[in-house]
Amino acid sequence: MLGAAPRVRPHEVELLETALRALLINVPRSAGVHEALLHVDIVTEQGAEPGEPVEVVELVVTDEGAGFPPEALAAGVAAMRSLAVHQRLLAEHGGALRVLSVPGLTQVTLTLPIAPAPAAAERPPGAREGRVRGVRRRGARAQSARSTSGRAQSGRARSGQEEASA
Repeated sequence: MLGAAPRVRPHEVELLETALRALLINVPRSAGVHEALLHVDIVTEQGAEPGEPVEVVELVVTDEGAGFPPEALAAGVAAMRSLAVHQRLLAEHGGALRVLSVPGLTQVTLTLPIAPAPAAAERPPGAREGRVRGVRRRGARAQSARSTSGRAQSGRARSGQEEASA
């Protein structure tokens, strides 16, 4: 059963979309392969009390390929140019970018807090709300089915494309 979609401001939707696109393009390239099987999950975390609104949205990209080289991980995300750009942008919005990588598994998690939607009277003229769709609630954490948009869906990403950057 699908729950209510958390409210995300349009610029935050764009930020997550840009970072996700960069991951989907750059993961195969970084792994030195032409194709990679990627899984994308959307995870939301509820407030501390039952019934409180969703506070955080996470996009988790998982790759079962070679993983990042140990020397790249030792240098940290700041040394990985594309990841560093997105880590900085997420941090400016109170979010984070985390990397877990071991041989056979790499997981990059993009986290962004969700602010309560302002009342219509507080919104600037022409402002719109965005929504993260397809979220299923399971206890204090909720996880969606795989994303339904093309390349973001579990499937193959190709490395021959231009690098996306913010």
